[in-house]
Amino acid sequence: MAKKQIAKSEEQRRLLENLSAISAEFHSNEAFDKYYNRYADALSGFPGIWNQMIVMARAFTSVESSLASAVDHEWIEAIQFFVGQCYDIKPGKGEYQRYKRAAKAAIDAASY
Repeated sequence: MAKKQIAKSEEQRRLLENLSAISAEFHSNEAFDKYYNRYADALSGFPGIWNQMIVMARAFTSVESSLASAVDHEWIEAIQFFVGQCYDIKPGKGEYQRYKRAAKAAIDAASY
């Protein structure tokens, strides 16, 4: 019997990995409580915050994919740098582009 695949492509697999890592780092960071208190009502609580994790992961994955052949980076460090920056990005209009800029900066900082 063939093993069932969750991700149908390499891009999907990276998105799922990034989503898992970003969410874990985001929710376990000491800055989470402050973020929650500031934005939970506007985002409709945890479901809205979880949606933000998806937007963050899509932005990170998009940037990572566009740089994959040119840039080697420490993935965990890039995720940590990225999440650290995301706490300063206000959810709302234009957030995806701001997350992409944060992802680029994080990947650049974690590159070797």
